[in-house]
Amino acid sequence: MKTISAIIMLFAMVCVVHASDDWGWLGDDGKQAPNTDNRKSVQGFGGWLIVTRDPDWEKEWNTPSDHEPAITVIREVKVGEVIAMLPMIGNPKQHENGVVHVYCDILITRPDDSISLDEKGLNCFTAKLDGSPRGVLLSGIIPKFIGEEADPKGVWKVNMVLRDMVRGAEVSLNTQFTLVDG
Repeated sequence: MKTISAIIMLFAMVCVVHASDDWGWLGDDGKQAPNTDNRKSVQGFGGWLIVTRDPDWEKEWNTPSDHEPAITVIREVKVGEVIAMLPMIGNPKQHENGVVHVYCDILITRPDDSISLDEKGLNCFTAKLDGSPRGVLLSGIIPKFIGEEADPKGVWKVNMVLRDMVRGAEVSLNTQFTLVDG
C-alpha cells in the first residue's frame, strides 16, 4: 500500500504555466513528470487513474484546501473488498461559454482476457468552471469493483480513455489490480 498526500501528489503535481497547451503533471522535484501508464498529459490535457480501497476517499477528496487529504493507492484486492477507480482530470479546455466537456471510455478486462466492463462515450465531466481549469478535477464517473468468490483470481486490467471534447485531445490511461482470495 502507498498513501499519497493529495497536497503533494494531486495538487502540487499540477503544472500551471501560461500557455494551456504546456500544462503537465509535476514530479516531486518540481519538474514536468514523464507520462506513465496511469498518469499522462497530451496537448495540455491531463488524466490520472488511481485505484483505492479507502472507504473515505470521497470525504478525503472533498476537504478544505487547508486540510491535506490522503488517498491510499492499492495494487491488490481481496475477495469481498470494495475498490474505486478514481479518474482525475487536469486542464480541460473551456468552451467560449466557460463549459468544459470531458467524455470517457472504460474497459475492464478479467485475468482470462474476457471483458468485465466496456462502456464508450460516457459523460465524465461537463460543467461551467468559475475558476481556472488547471486544477485537478475528479471525474463524475467513478467505476467500483467488488471481487466475488466466483471471479477469476489474478490481474485485472483497467483502461480509461479521457477525451477533452473542446480541445480535441485524449489520454489513454492504464492500470491494474490483482484479485486474491480473502
